[in-house]
Amino acid sequence: MCSDGLEKGLVGAYSYGINGFDGWGMAVASRYHIPLNEYDCTNANMPAKCSGCTVNFHYECILNNKAAPKYQFKTLTQQFKESGNANAKDRSLLLKIDVEAAEWKVFAEEPVENMRKFREIVVEYHWINQEQNHGLYLQAVKKIEDAGFAVAHLHGNNYGGGLQYFGEYSIPNVLEVTYIQKPTAGCAANIPYHVPLDQPNNAAEPEIPDATLPTKL
Repeated sequence: MCSDGLEKGLVGAYSYGINGFDGWGMAVASRYHIPLNEYDCTNANMPAKCSGCTVNFHYECILNNKAAPKYQFKTLTQQFKESGNANAKDRSLLLKIDVEAAEWKVFAEEPVENMRKFREIVVEYHWINQEQNHGLYLQAVKKIEDAGFAVAHLHGNNYGGGLQYFGEYSIPNVLEVTYIQKPTAGCAANIPYHVPLDQPNNAAEPEIPDATLPTKL
């Protein structure tokens, strides 16, 4: 994550797909003293709560807006309402989401005003190799862009099947992306390609080699 500008004005954090462990959620709840809402409908085990933190675990998953109602699934709008953030100001929430490819439809179908409530988004995008879904993927990333976000960091997850090749370009099949508010001055220059925190997700497997991406996606 980028910690710049997170010291003031945050009122909550949302963590999706925790699977019994939520280091990210506990870190932001502890550091910024904000309520944390956790969601997972596949693992009912609640993570150990950080000292002094306000944590609400929900045994449910996130549902894309156009889907039929589904047991233990709710839309982001419903979850905002139930957690007390339906009227939260723009840029007052944090989001981490790792939901095994459900993220594409969620982002593509969410009202842009919901996405603007977040100040920073950390997402794990799944299955880049599924070319039949690239139209959906485009809708999803365009919605994030329309909500005023820009990519600050990319990290290939080496659990996810290595690099995928599309003509002259290559990209990890599972890609972790950090979004921040798009700077008014535009993108910064000379950002380091690697930082010390970029470590393989699976230490037993080789790190994904450098991807080659177009300068504008």
